[in-house]
Amino acid sequence: MDSSGLGALVVMFKALCDVGGRLCLAAVQPAVHRVLTVTSLDRAIDVYDSVQAAEADLPSTDNATGR
Repeated sequence: MDSSGLGALVVMFKALCDVGGRLCLAAVQPAVHRVLTVTSLDRAIDVYDSVQAAEADLPSTDNATGR
């Protein structure tokens, strides 16, 4: 991951926060996880070991669509 990739994550993180959302990453490769840790982005963006772990941490919904 280079600075362009980091920049894209920051832009998306900010855009989602502005509308009450959140950005999560799942099953990232070890090199990407190291970059997120070194840049402290892992403090703002939740990083999960698997998609299942990320889904398990989602808040429950009450509407019929499940979103």
